[in-house]
Amino acid sequence: MQQRIPPASFAKLCRLERKLHQWAEHECNGVIQWDDDNTPRRYLPDQYGTPTRRGPVIPDRESRWLATAREIAEQCGGHIYHQGDPRGCQLYFYRDSDIEGHSYPIEQIYSTAALACC
Repeated sequence: MQQRIPPASFAKLCRLERKLHQWAEHECNGVIQWDDDNTPRRYLPDQYGTPTRRGPVIPDRESRWLATAREIAEQCGGHIYHQGDPRGCQLYFYRDSDIEGHSYPIEQIYSTAALACC
């Protein structure tokens, strides 16, 4: 498993992972919810702290951050796997050679075949 990437690129991926992690936490906690037309919207807390009041539409930063991560990975000759669960790392870097010989897709082996960027 050859996963050496330039330290500056790895640092950028780690920064993007932290942003994506916070976004996933906000989604999990209901602060960010997606409208039916696939538009992210911030929800505001009620008097008990529960995000129930519909707030403003916000930019889809998640897509922008993932596109940036994919660009960095391509420059390093690899790919990005995005794991959206806020309980773990969000970004994993891997090359095609890392998953050769595995009979499972990256979605099932990312934790052992890819480099966690967190």
